[in-house]
Parts: sequence; structure tokens; C-alpha cells
Amino acid sequence: MSWRAVWVGMCVGLVACNSLTPECTAKVAEMRAVFAQGPADRVAIEVPEGVTLAEARGGERVEEGMTVAVLADGGLRFRGEAFATVPPYHAALSQALREYQAPGSDVPPPTQLGVIADGGAPASVIAAIAEGLPVGLELVLIVHLAGDTSPTPPPMSPAVAAGLASPNRHEAVLDLLIPPLSSCKLLKQAWNDAMMGDHELRGETLFAVIPETLEKCRCEEQTDVATLTAVIWAEYGRTGRTRRQLPVALVGDPAAEPVALAANATVRELVAIVEGRAGRPLRVVRGA
Repeated sequence: MSWRAVWVGMCVGLVACNSLTPECTAKVAEMRAVFAQGPADRVAIEVPEGVTLAEARGGERVEEGMTVAVLADGGLRFRGEAFATVPPYHAALSQALREYQAPGSDVPPPTQLGVIADGGAPASVIAAIAEGLPVGLELVLIVHLAGDTSPTPPPMSPAVAAGLASPNRHEAVLDLLIPPLSSCKLLKQAWNDAMMGDHELRGETLFAVIPETLEKCRCEEQTDVATLTAVIWAEYGRTGRTRRQLPVALVGDPAAEPVALAANATVRELVAIVEGRAGRPLRVVRGA
């Protein structure tokens, strides 16, 4: 009898021969479906209450930078202060940028200004902000990705819900994770490797490696996959619609191509114009 026949004979009826039970396959598939909804944004953006972002078909991943909010009525919020018009905001922005130049400051100045604008806010406010930006500070609009919806969280047991709501959440989360992670050495190693890696990439890393590692562990009986899925999602999954940043190349150069913008145009209309230009600079000509 050949070695191959002996090997096949040994494997008959044994899950350990690199095959997964239907139950394990289903559990991993459910985990992947949850994680496919995406990790939380690498950069946390606080959108003021009442502000509804405009939508864009594309855009880029949101990056670190300074931010300012523009409300539906055109008012601005910057560093906890409210501004009715753009000029006093520009003064506050200049002061904030000077702080990076103070003696002893080792924090590099921001290279972009993220505008968290309500879609119905006056587009003229965005144009006015752009006119007073210092050289080297890029203007980007924070938008929602068109067609995207808020994710559906996985089922959560009472024990998981209580742990996540605990005032000592960090310790409670560890208590929830230790049993399933300890059920398989590969699973624990995958977790530890992710924790030692880039913090900003932690969610993406876990969403990729935990399901495949779970398959390698063949869903050990002690592995509470439901708890593992719920806790990792609660810690690293996105909680709302996907956000993107849309570079807005508004310039005052007379040689730049003029684009007419009605006096009552909104941020939504500006987003549509910007997307149609695919990054090419534009000079706003304000209409009636």
C-alpha cells in the first residue's frame, strides 16, 4: 500500500486533516461578512450635531490634519470657538499655526485643512476659507461615500454588552478576549502580532488575519467565535457611514479656468463641480 493511501485512510473522518467542519466554515463566513463592512476610520473625525455631510462618489482616505466645521447656516466652529464669518476664523487659524513655530515645539505643522461642512452650507464659505489659506496648507472637504450605508453590527451576548458598557472597559474587553484567544496558540499569536504593529492599521490587520487564523485553528471547541467577532468589531469596526476627503483646488490665479458658482450654491453643488474636474484647479466666479 502506498504512503498516499495510508495517509488518506488515516484522514477519513478526522477534522484534523486540514478540513473544516460545516459549523466552523459557517462561523468563519459570518465573521468575514461582519468584518467586510470595514474597520473604523484611521483618523477620528468629530462631526458636530446637526451637520449632514455631502456625498461624493470618490475621494481619498481621511488623513491627519487640522479641521474646521461649517454649519448649515454658514457659521464656523474651530477649536471649540464659534465664528459667524470667515475673517475672524482666519485670524484664529493663523494663531493656531504659529503655535507650531513656537520655540521647543517638535510637532510638525499640519499640511491639510479638513472642512467638515454641512451639505447645505453656502459654498461661498468654502471659497472664502480657501482664499485665506497659507501656502502649504491643502484644503479638503470631508464627505460621505455615496451609496454607502451604516454597518450592521454582529449579535452581542448580554455578557459582551455588559463588558463593553463597563466603566473599566479596557479590562472588561481583555477578560472577554482571553478565553477565545487562549484556545489556540496561533490565534493568540495573531492577536499579539497585531497589537505590536502599527496602531492605525490594527483594525485592518485583525479583520484580515483573525478569520484565516481561525481556519488554521479549525475552530477549536473552546473558541467562542461569536464573542471574538462581537468584541473585535466593537473595538475596531466602523460605527457609521464611510467618510472620505475630497481635495478642493480652489485658486485665485487669473490664469486658472473659471467656474461659475451661483451666489446661493451649496456645498453639495461644489462637491459635484470638484468631482467633475478630477483634481484640476479651478477659480470660482461667483454668479448671481
